[in-house]
Amino acid sequence: MPDYRLFFLTAENHIINHLEYLCGDDLDALDKARGLAINHSIEIWQAKRRVALVKRGDAPLDTGDSHSL
Repeated sequence: MPDYRLFFLTAENHIINHLEYLCGDDLDALDKARGLAINHSIEIWQAKRRVALVKRGDAPLDTGDSHSL
């Protein structure tokens, strides 16, 4: 499983904290960050690759199967 780092950012984009997670893929990491981005934006990195920036207040992804027939 890939190792992801989630960097918590101030409004001026300064890193104030980070967490490391083992996630199955980018979507898992993105969903985790969206669930944590309540008071701060979060930048997601996997090794040297920037995956995404989650803005403060972005809702978690809907990974449910609501569109199935």
